[in-house]
Amino acid sequence: MLKDYFHLCKKSWDNFTKNTVLFIPYIIELFVSLFLLLMIIGAEIGIFYLLIGSLKGIESEIFKHPLTVIVFILLALIDIFILITITSFFRAMKIGMYREVITHRKTTISYMYYFGRKFFKRKLEISLIASLIFLLPLLLLAVIAGFFLFTYHPIGIILGIILAVIYALYFVIMGVIVYFGLFFVDPIIVSQEKSAIDLMAHSFRFMRENLSKVIITWAFIACFSLIISFVLYLFELPFNLLNFPQYELLILILLFSAEFIAKTTVNILIDLFFFNVYFKSK
Repeated sequence: MLKDYFHLCKKSWDNFTKNTVLFIPYIIELFVSLFLLLMIIGAEIGIFYLLIGSLKGIESEIFKHPLTVIVFILLALIDIFILITITSFFRAMKIGMYREVITHRKTTISYMYYFGRKFFKRKLEISLIASLIFLLPLLLLAVIAGFFLFTYHPIGIILGIILAVIYALYFVIMGVIVYFGLFFVDPIIVSQEKSAIDLMAHSFRFMRENLSKVIITWAFIACFSLIISFVLYLFELPFNLLNFPQYELLILILLFSAEFIAKTTVNILIDLFFFNVYFKSK
């Protein structure tokens, strides 16, 4: 059985070497994300300056004011939504290209936008549902803790600690369930024309029926990721230990470029391995 997984590892490498175009979505995503990040930071700084101007006379309490807290929460939620939307579109683009590689052994740049549009809605809906599983309980517990903090300060602090522990336990338990339940959701998205809820249900059902396959695939990916992380650490170690102030900017650029290429390659190989395992089991 393990021999089959090693064979799929080799097949994933062959898929990658014949389709280096898979790098393109990652490069575009990097520049788009940096541009949007700068735009969002600039917009939020402007909003906070306007807020501070509207709350003159209470500068010492500005960050305790309910309006500031509400604006901060709203901005955080907007940031999360924008992040999920952007990553979902590029993820839809990538998984469409992976399907082409696995089923037709070849993909091209011309299909990137087509796949992004085709699978974006389902990927976004699944990502939002998965995020809400963690965000809604967090917001509910935060509102409860915040209410008691503003009304009964000592009780609020104690209750906040208790609720934080409860949420931490919830986060860990639900994190494991959602992670493994949606383990093969990406290849399922591109292989079935169903609603987001039906795709998620199918993913959980596939996990239950193929638990050993999920665990072995996860173990392969975890071991591979650890090995690559160790190799990258050894690669960066000389630059971290030695001091080259006159070449610091150049070294940072080279390290960032090398790390981006290495991590992108690893991500693509892992995704192709995911897809190869799933499509072989169909």
